[in-house]
Amino acid sequence: MVRRIPRSVVIGLAVFALVILPFVLWGDRFDAWAHALLDHEPRGLMPPLVCIALLAGDVVLPVPSSLVSTAAGYWWGLWGGALVVMLGMTLGSWLGYVLGAQASGLRRWMGEGEAERMHRLFARHGEWIVVMLRPVPVLAEASAVFAGFSRMEPRRYAVMSLAANACLALFYGAAGALLGKSERGASLFVLLVVLAAVTFVVRRLPRGAAAS
Repeated sequence: MVRRIPRSVVIGLAVFALVILPFVLWGDRFDAWAHALLDHEPRGLMPPLVCIALLAGDVVLPVPSSLVSTAAGYWWGLWGGALVVMLGMTLGSWLGYVLGAQASGLRRWMGEGEAERMHRLFARHGEWIVVMLRPVPVLAEASAVFAGFSRMEPRRYAVMSLAANACLALFYGAAGALLGKSERGASLFVLLVVLAAVTFVVRRLPRGAAAS
């Protein structure tokens, strides 16, 4: 007999499909619009706000986030670009978390047994899931949704998602700054420092907190 597919797997595939569907339907159009928008020289407060909104909406929209993030570094340099990218990514991370946390109907459909298994998975390995999937398109957004759905402890999620977003934001800020031929040495130095700091923090996380 064919084994019944676990409902957690069905939900995982559904979340993956919902995240990637906008790319399939409107990806080319949105990409062309983003290129046209980013071709203009930024002036005033509106461009950074638009970048932040685009990166925050990447959870549900087919935003070419790599292009937007690199452009932020190109326009505003390492530090300014990284700040814009980090704010946008952090808002997007929490949007995904809240969407997952509000999916009580899916929790009932899945059943408490499978929901509890997912909760234990994120309780034990949530830090690594959030950090390691942050640079991966689609999976980054899906991991945020699943972190909320599995009720990963908000403080743990806040710390690890912020660390991952900061590291990635500095990477894009550095890449954009290098394209603009600015802060060349500082970019490489900051990247090395941030990577070392994130590794140190993760290794220092108390084992008891990860198992709670």
